[in-house]
Amino acid sequence: MAAWNPVRFDEYNYFTANFTPTPQTSFVSGINQTGTASFLMRTNDGGTTWDSISFSGSLSSVNIAKISFTDVNNGFAGGSNNNLQSLISTTDNGTTWIDITPDPTSTIFTNSISFINPQQGFVSGQTVLYKTFDGGLTWTNIPIAFEITSIHFTDMNTGYVCGTENNAAAVIKTTDGGQTWSTLLSVVNPFMFVNAMQKGEIINSNILFSSLQYSNQIYKTIDGGNTWDTITLAQIFSIQDYDFINANEGHVLSSMGELFRTIDGGLTWTLEYAVAGGVYGPSVFLTSISFAGTTGYVCGSSGLIKKYTVEVTGINESTNNININLYPNPVAKGNQLSITGISGTYEVEIHNIHGQSVLQQLESTDDIMFLNIADDLASGVYTINIRNDEMVVQRKFIVME
Repeated sequence: MAAWNPVRFDEYNYFTANFTPTPQTSFVSGINQTGTASFLMRTNDGGTTWDSISFSGSLSSVNIAKISFTDVNNGFAGGSNNNLQSLISTTDNGTTWIDITPDPTSTIFTNSISFINPQQGFVSGQTVLYKTFDGGLTWTNIPIAFEITSIHFTDMNTGYVCGTENNAAAVIKTTDGGQTWSTLLSVVNPFMFVNAMQKGEIINSNILFSSLQYSNQIYKTIDGGNTWDTITLAQIFSIQDYDFINANEGHVLSSMGELFRTIDGGLTWTLEYAVAGGVYGPSVFLTSISFAGTTGYVCGSSGLIKKYTVEVTGINESTNNININLYPNPVAKGNQLSITGISGTYEVEIHNIHGQSVLQQLESTDDIMFLNIADDLASGVYTINIRNDEMVVQRKFIVME
């Protein structure tokens, strides 16, 4: 079965962007506790361990809004630096970075990055578009007559822009490297004065997805943009982020931290995860989602990172289809954690991140179990093992203040 499991949690940091070049490697940008600068978190072992990468010298005040990698080693991160445009690059898996900002004097921040390979690519700001053929040593400014939210290039000639054109949300295409453009989609939200397409997903030359900003709608074309279908997620208010891994399977992150999955191209959606709620909204805000194949990561507030994998658990193959859920997850100290989807006689044991047992062998025959989370239990990620004579199922959950 597939599940979202926590792989990191610290209660303090706020993660804003995520890019996953391979199932084992993912990069997450965060804002430090003082809110003055960005840093990166990196895993190369599928989320088991995370390295913190900070910036120094002239890059110490870099604020990262977007991350993009062409492979495990070569990547780019953009945003602002002292309220000026910023773009930095790495060739060693994010260990070291250099400044390759197209226009260091501009107050138009970098908002999207699309590289074909480590040398050739495009970056944008809201009203500017640049391209390079030499890894950012030199840049060409491409004049545009629209505003950009995100860019997606499949080669140095063919690219797509999601943004605003004449106050309408638009998807715009070029086939000559940005010299000329044609509008594929133009949409007006009657509740917004200025409309914008938020993000695009390019599956191939025929199948494209694009989300309407501040809405619960995704637009889909299967004929290269000649016609579009509207996908409305009635369960949510608006889309925070999304990622389609192919024409049929995709994941949507709502603005309230809910995660939905479709396997039929958006015709139907299944709720995969929802953060615990409170009087003032969700307890943890999720901000960014990124997939490499069928493995994905989502990040947000309280230093939370969750990983999506197709799990194979237990002794017997039949346990792959067992749908055991923990709620709420994260769970606050002093509250109860419920375990559902279980039956028969079983035992439960909980271990902390160091492998130490913090709750011993509770035997139960109930279909639902409630665990009291002690006030003195340390905040962090815990593993719960549920076992009987035929199987062992493992899940992770987070304890927070």
